Amino acid sequence: MMEKIEEMSNQGNAKLSDDVSSGLKRKGLVHFYTGNGKGKTTAALGLALRSAGHGHNVHIIQFLKGGYYTGELIAAETILKKSGRFDIKQFGKGCIKTDKQTKLMSANMHDECPRNFNVRDDVSCGQCRQCFLTDKEESDQIKQAIEHTKEVLQSDDIDVVVLDEISHVVNKNMFSLPELMMLIDSRKPHIELILTGRDAPRELLNRADLVTEMKEIKHPFRKGIEGRKGIEY
Repeated sequence: MMEKIEEMSNQGNAKLSDDVSSGLKRKGLVHFYTGNGKGKTTAALGLALRSAGHGHNVHIIQFLKGGYYTGELIAAETILKKSGRFDIKQFGKGCIKTDKQTKLMSANMHDECPRNFNVRDDVSCGQCRQCFLTDKEESDQIKQAIEHTKEVLQSDDIDVVVLDEISHVVNKNMFSLPELMMLIDSRKPHIELILTGRDAPRELLNRADLVTEMKEIKHPFRKGIEGRKGIEY
């Protein structure tokens, strides 16, 4: 993997030099966080938070994820909501434990309290992985996500877009690689685009201006420690 990234660096540097020399004030680049280690989504969220702090409008689209209990979604819909600069949309099957795992503070879901949830400590995420399974329902969600992505990438008002787990969508044949490449290249030129997911196709790595591989050295899962609230989700 490292040899592949090193090989691609000269191509990326040449392309970036062309962009800079063209006199553009700001041209959005393409990032890809891949690999089998923890930290891909975490890194993307960190960049998104930093960007929002500098006054940029951030839009995160999470593919194959639908758990309302994740910390990033809670933060986006509570702490960060007032800024109007940080938004997360999830398109996935959803979690079968959602009702148990959250306590709604507003039973009728008024706008002023859309999903103000406190995550229970007595129900863990576990390893069921139900929210990642592919089925008809999830396939329909992905179609909606792609249409939403097309709209977002043509927005003049959004500065940073994260397509979380997008490589899985391609690898599961739910969206073709050529279509994704076209989507990347047809976006508004100012948009900084961050892609995440394991087993990234070589074509996507070649297209990216920045590639980071997360490599697992050690992981608490190997010791039987399940995902922890606020750390893994």
